[in-house]
This record gives sequence, structure tokens and C-alpha cells, in this order.
Amino acid sequence: MSKVRFFGHTLLWCATVSLALLAVILVVARLLIVQVPMYKYEVEQYLSEALGVDLTIGRMAARMQAFRPVLSLTDISLKAEHETLLGATEIRVAFEPLGLLLGRVAPNKIVIVNTAVSIKRFADGHISILGLPSDNQTQTTATDFSWLLSGRYELINSQINWQDSLRELPDLALTQAHISFQNNGDTHLLSIKAKLPDALGDTVKFSIRLNGNPLLGSAWSADSYLKLKEVNASNYASRLNIPQLSLTRGVGDIELWSDWDASQLTKIKGIVDITDVGLSRLGETVDIQQLSGEFEWVLRDKGWQLWGKDVLLSTKNLAQEATSFNVNYQQDTADSYQLNGFFNRLNL
Repeated sequence: MSKVRFFGHTLLWCATVSLALLAVILVVARLLIVQVPMYKYEVEQYLSEALGVDLTIGRMAARMQAFRPVLSLTDISLKAEHETLLGATEIRVAFEPLGLLLGRVAPNKIVIVNTAVSIKRFADGHISILGLPSDNQTQTTATDFSWLLSGRYELINSQINWQDSLRELPDLALTQAHISFQNNGDTHLLSIKAKLPDALGDTVKFSIRLNGNPLLGSAWSADSYLKLKEVNASNYASRLNIPQLSLTRGVGDIELWSDWDASQLTKIKGIVDITDVGLSRLGETVDIQQLSGEFEWVLRDKGWQLWGKDVLLSTKNLAQEATSFNVNYQQDTADSYQLNGFFNRLNL
């Protein structure tokens, strides 16, 4: 037998054995998952300990989803001292088939459907995560949901209330949200896809990789990505709080890549395409019909620096060709500052 034929037979044999083992694992996993509802009390105890609350399950069903055993828990309640802590229509618990065979009943992912959480950034930079009951979504009846920063969790068709005490901004409510938490020690990956309030725009996509423990203080760093569709640019720009520079009007699409150090925003790269822009600096507003291009903003000692590349700008009386610029702002004292700029191919 030639080496080629021998290699082919060996490969076919390995593939056949692997498929057979996979089939056995899946069959056994199906048999095991069918028996899981018999252990309703044990599942309640495990999840209560994992979530740090008193969880009770009304109904429990089991199924296979994408080769994984999944428990569907409905008619559930999460309480502490007889007070409802969280509203949710369903909790889905996914397991690895091999883990079940080896006797490991710990889930690899927990999905909570139709719930609400509040994420708040305090003045010192630390963050809290609270679960809200569906009947009364207020801070007074919320409870600590910091366990979302350990393990793997998803929130589907849910609501996020973002509160920012650091910049004293109005609360932001995101609806129809799909949120994913993936945690590994002090590294946390969070991704969000949600609908913006009508006054702010259409949809938002946000992801962040955070290092450190944001629950304990400001000693955390991060890099993030943000995509906004049909957004009211003036409302969003006000949240950035860039000194001496603001947008008073503008609707369009924005993509931003940001860096954070010690809970402070230090760098932003962006691609924007917005129309009907009002750009305000030092109390003077410039009306712009369309503004598009690439931008980068970096925080400097006592100031900031702003670059622009391939910037297209048109006003009522001007259609500016693609240009680039560099602007530096420095606050020397409480009453004085310096503002310097360089513009390439700028039509005045």
C-alpha cells in the first residue's frame, strides 16, 4: 500500500471514529438533559448561589441547541427578603456536552431574556451594575448585579439604563438590547446592540475590552468601539464634553474607536458623515450643510490635539475639497489658553 493510500485510510478512519464519538456524546447528552428537570431543586440552588439571589423556577424544559444542552427556565423570580429584584421572562442555561458526561453541571453560559439593568458611572470613575424589577424600574428597588462581570452572560431583548454622575449627564435608556458579557479574570469583554431613544437616533453598537475591576475604583483601562446610525450628533457630542468645541446640530452616522486610562477618555479615532451641522467654538457658530471625514482627538497635558484627514465640508456658499488639519488647544491658566491650527488646502 502506498503512503498516500495509507494516509487517506488513516484520515478516513480518524474521521469516522471522531464522528462516532461525537454521536455517542450527543446521544448520551440528550438522555442526560431529559433527566435534568428531575433536579429542579439542585438547579435552583446552583443558580441562586451563582447569581447571589434567591431564585425560584416555575417551569423547566430541556432541549438541544447547536449541539449544546440548554435548559429553559420560565415563571421565575429572583428575590431577597421577599422583595422582587429582577423581572425576566426566561433564563436559558447552556452546558457543554462533554462536561455533563464528566459530571460537571456548571453552565458555560447563562442567557436572561426580557430584563432591565442599570449601569452607573460614579464621579470617582467606578461603575455599578444593578438589576431592575419589571414592575418598578427604579434605583430604590434595584440590587447588585456585579456577578455579570464573572463568567459568560447574555441579556436578550432587554433594557439598559446608563447613568453618568462623572459628567452629570441625563440618563440614557437603550431598548431592544442584546448584551453579551465575557469575562476572564480582570479582563472583561462587553458588547451591546440596541435601539437609541428617538431624540438621539436609530441604533447603537458598542463593544469594550476592559482591564481591571471597574466596580472598585478608577484603576481600570479600556479600548472601545462605537457605531451610531442616524444619530443626533449634537446630543452625543455634548456627552464627550470637549472644552471649547461643540456641535449644536447635526444628524448622521458615526464610528468611534476610543482609549481609556484610569477611567478617563484619552483618545478617540472616528469616521463621521453628518449633515446640517452647527459647529460652535468660543460662542460663535458655523453652519455646515455636510461634514465627513476621519478624525483623531488626543488628550494632552493641560489640553488636547485634534487631527482631521480627508475632510469634506460644504456650506451654503462653499464646497471645500478634501482637506486635512491639526488643531492644538492648551489651557495655560484659569483665564488664558492657546489655540493653534494648521490647515492644508483650506478654502477661506
